[in-house]
Amino acid sequence: MCPVEYGYLVKELQGLIGKRFSKISRLENGYRLRIGDADIICQPPIRLHITRYIEESEGTDSFVEKIRKGIKGARLEGVSQINSDRVIMFDFGEHRLYFEMFAKGNIILVKEGKTITALRYEHWTDREIKPNTEYKTPKPPPTEISDVISDKYIIVSLLKLPLGREYTEELLLRAGINEKIPGNHISEKQIEKLENELDKMRKEFSPYVFYDSGKPIAFGLIKFSKYSNLETRELRTLSEAADEYYLANQIPVEDEKAEKLKLRLAKQEEYLEQLKKEEKEYKEKGDFVYANYEEIEKILRIASSYGMEEIEEKLSKYKAKLNKKEKSIEVDVQ
Repeated sequence: MCPVEYGYLVKELQGLIGKRFSKISRLENGYRLRIGDADIICQPPIRLHITRYIEESEGTDSFVEKIRKGIKGARLEGVSQINSDRVIMFDFGEHRLYFEMFAKGNIILVKEGKTITALRYEHWTDREIKPNTEYKTPKPPPTEISDVISDKYIIVSLLKLPLGREYTEELLLRAGINEKIPGNHISEKQIEKLENELDKMRKEFSPYVFYDSGKPIAFGLIKFSKYSNLETRELRTLSEAADEYYLANQIPVEDEKAEKLKLRLAKQEEYLEQLKKEEKEYKEKGDFVYANYEEIEKILRIASSYGMEEIEEKLSKYKAKLNKKEKSIEVDVQ
């Protein structure tokens, strides 16, 4: 999910304000939070939204335990997007929970401005995520088109804005500007056109899902031109649109577990067949030795009772060869 989608999502989440945090648990591919009667899935850095499709899980780890200890029963006082970027903050009064949905993704619990715990501890030149260290949000991205124009391709310049690639591509398409034109070749009139089209796009925002042969292949907040030949459905919330898309495009956890178990079972069956084969071979050898035990026992008595020269003489009547160098006897039993 991209910055404009998180901005829209935050408006949807306002309905959770005043409700209490009751649960967080670890899933196979993320975390499940319960606020009031709503389940929220967070899969860093891919998605964060209310969901109806989620596995029941009591999975835990040290990170989950610290979150539970810090905010269980706390009332949600606010939800906001930080600097129009992919950072969402849940305000629980004394504590704040930050979701950084970029790079590898992170979830940070902060108390009175200092980090208590995080999904991962990280360090940059201008900020650090570490226990008992002041938490700083990332630097805000530029928000004005004129501030990002450079000599690079115009699409590269515009990607610095908190929009998202698909929205940037659509913006250029609607403005009639080739995405590979250097930004410093764009006229003032074209910049104005981009600004106007961006305003129009924002006013159109509504959750959509795009289907190809009945399967959802994308979702977003506008009717993207590149999906104009596909079936398009408008949904009530962005969370429902995201649910629809991710449910169809992610391998169900149970199927994933079943596939792993099938592979493990196949390897075990292969190993079992190998053991059965070895068992048969050893049994045949054992039966053979037992059938010729009397003769072999005589040879063993000779080997343990005489010296090298005498052994060689005594073995002459048997089909046995003495290897003096290796001090071994080879017996030919038919």
